[in-house]
Amino acid sequence: MTAILQQPLPYHASSTELYRKIAHLPMPVLLASGSIQHPDARFDILSAAPIKTLKTWGAETLIESADGTCSVQRGNPLDILKENVQYPALDVSGLGKTPFVGGAIGYFAYDLLHESHQVPSVRANDDISLPAMLVGIYHWAVILDHQEKRCTFLCLSTVSKAVRQQILDCLDVPLPASAAQETFELTGAFQSDFSRAEYQQAFARIIRYIEAGDCYQVNLAQRFSAPFKGDPLLAFARLHELARAPFSAFIKSPEGCVLSFSPERFIRVVGKRVTTQPIKGTRPRHEDPGEDR
Repeated sequence: MTAILQQPLPYHASSTELYRKIAHLPMPVLLASGSIQHPDARFDILSAAPIKTLKTWGAETLIESADGTCSVQRGNPLDILKENVQYPALDVSGLGKTPFVGGAIGYFAYDLLHESHQVPSVRANDDISLPAMLVGIYHWAVILDHQEKRCTFLCLSTVSKAVRQQILDCLDVPLPASAAQETFELTGAFQSDFSRAEYQQAFARIIRYIEAGDCYQVNLAQRFSAPFKGDPLLAFARLHELARAPFSAFIKSPEGCVLSFSPERFIRVVGKRVTTQPIKGTRPRHEDPGEDR
């Protein structure tokens, strides 16, 4: 049974301030749900420097270890991920409702399983060069509990004392004055990858498919993009404040940054209980008429 070490830290109302202190480490991640009024909003989770990173392009998954070794595996990316997570049995007594003590954090793209499921390779142009799967295996985390106003550093006892101290030193160092001067701004307007005529043609084609019985539902998506300059973390902090989404995430990797703001929980598994919380366009009415509008 592997022990989990705990150390209290000063509480921060803003998780982005803490994130900045570890942003220079490899593949830092932030899962943000706290500090907003929502039944599922309580905790923020931060980590960085995974012991392994898995990146999938097509049929190949690149596995990079913290010691610098690399390997490539072919096959179902989820099977490869399962092989590489391999967590020891953990002693979680005394952790209360702590939501995370280590494990896999990352994302899966929609076309991740096209290769293993033999889906035809007719797909959108891959012009942003992000892997279909990007996952880090983390052995430590900082947990912000906004309900109890507590901040805790957690790590597996297998993490060396030198690594633990390095992380704690990063978290203890004040941000430089220059951090307050950092900005984020768009340098051009958002542009769709559809023209109006192209969108109308695609919409009409989908209607014909539905009327013919070829399908019953299609998600017709368009992508909006714009050039920017500055720190994407500042964009995340501002959008999180506006969206107030209980399942938000910020992931930074050499390939780029991922900003996610979801009102939905795709799936949660606790023991033998599985929960999913889709929104699908619905939202509760507000008692205050102004807020409701």
